[in-house]
Amino acid sequence: MNTCFEGLDGLWGKEGDVDLFLEGPDEIRLYGALREKVGLLICQHQETLEVHGKDSADFLQRMTSQDCLGMEVGSGGPACLMTGKGKLIAFFDLFRTREDAFLLLGQGAWMGKVREHLDLFHFREEMTLGPVQKICSLGLFGKALPGEIPEAGFFQVGKMGSLEVLGLGGWLVPACLLLGKEAELKLFFESFVEKGQPFGGFHAWEGLRIDSRLPRLGVDADESNIPLEVRLDPACHPEKGCYVGQEVVARIRNLGHVNRLLCLLCGESEELPMKGSLLFDEDLEAGRVTSAFRVPGKKEVHMLALLPRVLAAPGTKLCLGNEAGPSFEVKDPAA
Repeated sequence: MNTCFEGLDGLWGKEGDVDLFLEGPDEIRLYGALREKVGLLICQHQETLEVHGKDSADFLQRMTSQDCLGMEVGSGGPACLMTGKGKLIAFFDLFRTREDAFLLLGQGAWMGKVREHLDLFHFREEMTLGPVQKICSLGLFGKALPGEIPEAGFFQVGKMGSLEVLGLGGWLVPACLLLGKEAELKLFFESFVEKGQPFGGFHAWEGLRIDSRLPRLGVDADESNIPLEVRLDPACHPEKGCYVGQEVVARIRNLGHVNRLLCLLCGESEELPMKGSLLFDEDLEAGRVTSAFRVPGKKEVHMLALLPRVLAAPGTKLCLGNEAGPSFEVKDPAA
């Protein structure tokens, strides 16, 4: 648990083996603020890895699915590590912080695996794989954010006073992370809360992630998936070649399509679906829930599920649990 935020009013608990701030005091107001105005989330579930040195760009160009050589300093993008058969090993956000340095940002408990995999292929390159660093950051989300932080909503690196800004793309609304020393993060947090603005933690992060149709590694996506199945198309640069797994991705894009897709579904249910809960198209099994959350204060449930491509179109209705179960409709994130 990060002592910088210890004692905050709200719910604390564990996610896996990690102590996290889970919920703030007003999750209902936070839900709307994150999607319409600005809300703040305490983020303690991520880790970073720095790769630096003269050959860092060339090394990451060969290892990841993102165009690292073409990436300008101060910009970034999502990236994947894959097997030769195009299956996922991991995915993360990647930022070029200097001409010879990159910062990899990903889920805690997975960045160690990323480092181990990169190290297996690190031989005589003039570069260094730094240690995996556990971080605490502040996430800012909302439609009003770009007026205050221009990097929000884009994979860009910036500064806000003494805090580092990492802009995040791909979310339902403009988003960014603030990184810095604990004391500086606490000062920003206190200033934000003093203005009466809502804050929360991991549960609200997960809700917004699901509404953004973004997969979580080990939950919505694993080593059995091809990146394009779980909507990681932006992580696979369309014009880049010569990286592990590239031939499979290119073949799918040029000659065919994936047979299943990660989809967002919305509906009402008395019970929150568990991971693995079945979805039915009439009396036929259609797919399984991968993650879900309940809209605070309502019966409404939003969830992600891997569905056959023929059932992935917005407007498709499926039943949860059995053919007579609650109805859920496939939605686009912006809907």
